[in-house]
Amino acid sequence: MALTRKQDRLPSVPKSPRPRNTVSLSLDATEGFRDRYFKCQCHLYYWMLYNSRFRVRYGDHLIFTTPLSGTFYYVLRYRKQHVAFVIEARQAWMIGFCTKNGFFQVQSHDIEGLYMDSMQTKILPFSGNHKSISPSGAGSTIANIYAVRRLFDVMSNYSGPSHHHDSPELASLFGSAVVLLMEAKAWEIFMTHCNVMEGLFDEMLGGWAKRIINNWSAASQQLLYSVGDSDFLPHDCGIIQLNNIEDLLDVFIYLHVDGCFTRMFQHEPMDPEPRKLSWEQIDEGIGDGDIIVLKEPGPRFTGPSTSGVLRKRVTPDTRETIEERKKKKPKGLIGGGLGGEPAAPEVFMQWIKAHNDKQRCIDLFAFLDSLGLTVLDSKRQPANWPLWRLGDPEAKQKADCLKTEELNKDGNGKDDGMQKEELNAMANEIGDPASTSSTVKPDLSIRTKRGLRLSELASLEAGKHVSDGVINFLIQQYSEELLGKGIHDTVLIDSDTSFFLSQGNTTGAMEMCSNRIVIFPINSNEESYNPGGPSLWSVLVLDKWTKHGPRFIHYDSSGGANVPFAKQLATILNPFVPQGTSFFEGSIHEQLDSSDCGLYFVAVARLICRWRASSELSKEDWDSDLQSKTSTKKIAKFRKAIYCGLREHEETVPNNVRRQMNQYSNEIASLENGQFIDDGLINLIFEQCSQELVNNGINDVILADANVTFLFNNGNTAGALELCSNSLVIFPVNNNEELNRAGGGTHWSILVLDKLTNDGPRFVHHDSSGGANSPFAFRLADKLQPFVPPGTYFVEGETPQQINSFDCGIYAIAITKSICQWRTNRALGDDQDWSGYVWTAVNAETTTNLRLALHQELQQLQITDE
Repeated sequence: MALTRKQDRLPSVPKSPRPRNTVSLSLDATEGFRDRYFKCQCHLYYWMLYNSRFRVRYGDHLIFTTPLSGTFYYVLRYRKQHVAFVIEARQAWMIGFCTKNGFFQVQSHDIEGLYMDSMQTKILPFSGNHKSISPSGAGSTIANIYAVRRLFDVMSNYSGPSHHHDSPELASLFGSAVVLLMEAKAWEIFMTHCNVMEGLFDEMLGGWAKRIINNWSAASQQLLYSVGDSDFLPHDCGIIQLNNIEDLLDVFIYLHVDGCFTRMFQHEPMDPEPRKLSWEQIDEGIGDGDIIVLKEPGPRFTGPSTSGVLRKRVTPDTRETIEERKKKKPKGLIGGGLGGEPAAPEVFMQWIKAHNDKQRCIDLFAFLDSLGLTVLDSKRQPANWPLWRLGDPEAKQKADCLKTEELNKDGNGKDDGMQKEELNAMANEIGDPASTSSTVKPDLSIRTKRGLRLSELASLEAGKHVSDGVINFLIQQYSEELLGKGIHDTVLIDSDTSFFLSQGNTTGAMEMCSNRIVIFPINSNEESYNPGGPSLWSVLVLDKWTKHGPRFIHYDSSGGANVPFAKQLATILNPFVPQGTSFFEGSIHEQLDSSDCGLYFVAVARLICRWRASSELSKEDWDSDLQSKTSTKKIAKFRKAIYCGLREHEETVPNNVRRQMNQYSNEIASLENGQFIDDGLINLIFEQCSQELVNNGINDVILADANVTFLFNNGNTAGALELCSNSLVIFPVNNNEELNRAGGGTHWSILVLDKLTNDGPRFVHHDSSGGANSPFAFRLADKLQPFVPPGTYFVEGETPQQINSFDCGIYAIAITKSICQWRTNRALGDDQDWSGYVWTAVNAETTTNLRLALHQELQQLQITDE
């Protein structure tokens, strides 16, 4: 008899053994680290699920809580050393860590005595709350392998509290470990960590992450009471992005067991503080992360002396036996081997990967049943149950009143154009009321302080097609508005990224499509060498927010002319969206002027962003406003408002003055000691070096722009043939792989295409951090292989090494300057390469001086520009 599809997908195994309460995550290899991190986190989650007393099925959702007791040991391995983080399971609380130097526990008023029950335990000089270990806020935590290695290095060498030797970073690095390993119990944080864990880009989690971290216990309470009591009215925990129970279910992987003590979650609460708690031993089994510590002291013997030395007599009433003292003696870290390979079942990991996939949930329920693990049924029937606003129980009534007022306003029979006040507000919203207009000659090559050319502003005049620059500027502005309101699940994709996605380059697509609403500009241009070419614009929206989703909805004001391009992009993105995501055409006014398509895109994108920012109004979706806000008259006035906002409130500067005073702020800030170098600074220095070479009559050396290098490394090699025709090409290499974050990444290095010296043709990679960027440099060289001479090879160049974690950018600049200096001074027939120049000119002292000199130079340039 043939197996059913369901049986095919489930592992044919008997009861699986209980997962061990320890796992090891290796930091040694950068490649594959994301996968190792994912599997280790799944092991921790599965251990929680297996040992949880409460597992509940709510429709196709699985809800489970932390165990009522237990300890988990999460081991990091790096360079044959180990750091084991100790996690108190009931509260999902990282309470300390173990190394070869001993045991270290955070301060706590909740626990009487030591949780890490050893004579070798030392108390850390800080507590475990986020105010102590994340002074800049949990949302400011940066996640990537280099950040993890940094915290590992500090903790593995830590030997105990000392006024002279304590690292000032210890508390914040411990806080980073908490966020990286424990706060990833939130789906969004976990997926963010997975996307950046190979050092792909340097991104903070943001305010949304901070809120859900701080509200874990409150959200656990609301969900547990909701599924256990059908009459319970849940609230939104103060998180305005949550509108219904489904939203709340999408936040956390597991819940705090003490969020609820009644009904189906009936259990005894924890003892009052300070409570007696102690770690549990490591489960039996072989590990790979044994922590070598001093031997536990033996018990004092209080009986008669056996060495002839008199001891003080102890009266029978106070005498203690050796057995009694053994019971009191701290037991140390005992049990099986610490650490080990992750062992979460494949069916569980697939459930984690395909979050909210119905079939994966069914498979997991069947698997748990085969193990004899009880899953209870929810007391509340699945439905789109609303959450009331915490602190504002009348929010729904207010929203209904507001909606009625809007309907009355639109239905009063008057002209549907914008009122003067609305027009002025829109202009001020786009512009800057504090700035003053200037009277310069209408040179269309002049740039405004926002980076727009006057020719781009001129594209907003009546009858003209809106330029890509204006569209991308407005996309950026609406994105910043969303972030400013703490909204991180709605994303606007810039036109270049959308174009490259449509060409099949899906780097970063998974992260983009993990958001609830994604807005893509669709362009009919098919010329890969000219992504900004003339074309028609439309809007494609990935909607996983409303009850109509998941869906792709396409708005095309040109009568469906862009449908093939929208369907092409939707097809390319299909592997990254939930199964069953549909595609259909949305209803929108058709434009009367063929040049208005770009404005329709901007108007629709703006409307959806504003709808998302006010989604507590409980509208089904944004369609109710779309027709009234995109009429011909409103689009005409919208064009005028944008033009006024950008034209009248901008100061313009000549092309030879690169930026206005406040426009160097990012570069100057990145030159402060201890800061990572900004992408803009890399490009600025490369521009300066290029100009110096040209001034010296050298035209065969090219310094590639950082953004161009980024696109090359992601497969878009338009222009590569011309670039690689030069004798020497210097590429700034960054470890960012997210296509929608061209300014990301955490490490810089230099790749040189050398066709000038006798050792060429070759690619030479200079990395000041021990080859950390080697995979990215090699990939870039491989992408450029079709455009370089046959036999061109890749080699790691000997490079001075930085002595900290943040100087990679300044080393990259110093190495580039040295190569340019070598080329300038190179005598005819000199076949030696630049390595001697690099080793002479680049070291810790010279890079420090270079950072200071560049800082002073940019500050002076600001004053000059002013």
